[in-house]
Amino acid sequence: MTYADLEYADLRGVNLAGANLYSAVLRESDLDDAKLEGANLEEADLTFADLTGANLKNVNVAFAYLINAVLEGANLEGVNLEEAYR
Repeated sequence: MTYADLEYADLRGVNLAGANLYSAVLRESDLDDAKLEGANLEEADLTFADLTGANLKNVNVAFAYLINAVLEGANLEGVNLEEAYR
């Protein structure tokens, strides 16, 4: 799913564990309680995305845009935030 356009998508509770979402556009998407463990979100655009309660364990968000993203209650254990824009 590299370069996927998922802008404004309703992805609440979806299981994307291990998914390759390199450079995906998830701007303003609803990812409440999504299961993203081990996913690759490098260079993804998560601007204004809602990741409340999402499992982001060991997710790669290097060079991703997290501007105004909601991370309340998200599991951030082992997340790679190298050069991520917040």
